[in-house]
This record gives sequence, structure tokens and C-alpha cells, in this order.
Amino acid sequence: MNRLSKTLEGIIAQTTFDTTRQGRLSALKDRLMLALIGYKGSMARILLERNIEPWRLFQIAVRLDNSVDVYNNIERLNAVEFYGGYIEHLRAKYNNKEGLITSIDAMIDIISDSHTLTSKAFNLYDVTESDIIKWASK
Repeated sequence: MNRLSKTLEGIIAQTTFDTTRQGRLSALKDRLMLALIGYKGSMARILLERNIEPWRLFQIAVRLDNSVDVYNNIERLNAVEFYGGYIEHLRAKYNNKEGLITSIDAMIDIISDSHTLTSKAFNLYDVTESDIIKWASK
């Protein structure tokens, strides 16, 4: 079974703590994406900084940040259960991947989910799942 990188583990743990403390119950994948691109040492952020203009990355983050708190999903989720299940989802999805599961893998997974605010925000700025995969394979 593949392991998560220490950076990704730390980001998920911090996001779980923050969303639980703040009582956030929706848009949990999108909150994780904000944490992934907000953490300057994450491979996801580094990949985006190398491949898109700074203003686009800034606008994506602002759009997500403004959207997650007004997003009113009927489904209310416990952050601890959700992120625990999400870790298992990543492990199952990337079961055959060599090496660690990284923040780039999580970013690709979140962007590929068309139900997320992340997917919509990235599409508005012409950044697709295919772009991320192409950039990551360089």
C-alpha cells in the first residue's frame, strides 16, 4: 500500500484540525485544495508556480477562498471522517503508483472531480487536469 508524503500528511492533518475547529462541514475537498496551494513547500504549489502566471494562481486561490464559505451543500460532513476516508481513497486510486502519494496527486484528484469548486475555478483560468498531469510528467 502506498504511503502519503510527509508534506501531504501534514497538510491533511492541519486541514482536518482547522476545519473541525472552525466547524466547517462542507466543501472539504476544496478546503484541502486551498491548503495544498497555500503551503509554499507543497509540490502542488511549486508545480503551479512553475507553470502558470502568478496572477492566475492568486485569482484561483481568491476565488476558492471566497467560494468555500458561501458554498451551502446539503451534505454535511465530519472533517475527521471525511479526510480519513479521503486518505483511503487516494491510496486506492494510486495503489499502483511508484513512490509516495504527493500533493500533486491530491491536486489532480480534486481537479478531476467536476463537482468541486476547485474544478470550476481552475477551468475558469484555463488550467485542466490534463495540464497538471503533463506538467508533472516533465
